[in-house]
Amino acid sequence: MRSDVRTWLLPGAAIAAAAALYIPKGRAAQAASRFALEPIAAERTDHYLATAPVTASVYAELPIPPTAVFDALLDESCFSWLPGVSGFRYDSPDRGLGATRVLLNPLMAVREQFTAYREGERLDYTFVGMSIPALVSAVESYELQPIAQGSTLLTVRVAMTPRIRVPRMLARPPYRAFTVQAVRGLGGAERTGGEG
Repeated sequence: MRSDVRTWLLPGAAIAAAAALYIPKGRAAQAASRFALEPIAAERTDHYLATAPVTASVYAELPIPPTAVFDALLDESCFSWLPGVSGFRYDSPDRGLGATRVLLNPLMAVREQFTAYREGERLDYTFVGMSIPALVSAVESYELQPIAQGSTLLTVRVAMTPRIRVPRMLARPPYRAFTVQAVRGLGGAERTGGEG
């Protein structure tokens, strides 16, 4: 293929693919149910986090107390500081164990269900649906520990099983980098509110 054609064709194909995947905000809940994922039950979460094909862990000290971090994780605007993410929409007013919510992203909607819910201590969820057939299963776990002067040590563990086998050494770095970026924004939870 000629380089001038390639220069024009590749960006055009990327734009066409993004347009085909685009999800209007009002259709995110429906889109997040397009492809069902295998839920990981609470009693299997720790084992899955240790043995899934792709895993990553992130540790952060946040200058706010565990209750504020926990509230920020439940807030509908959580992760809205990430590119393309506008937050979450809950399927019901419930925020406790078993509650479900949809991550609002115009290119990929994800439905999550809480499998561990201990206020100020731990929040786990399993992915139960997606708008694209990318994963078989996935979980995220947020553990919060109080440390000096009202701060929090946050441990985030994420794990997933992609539908297409990807070598760990290729999949882990971008997944971990995304998680690091997500965690960074939680430090501002006290300034932005964080009601859930």
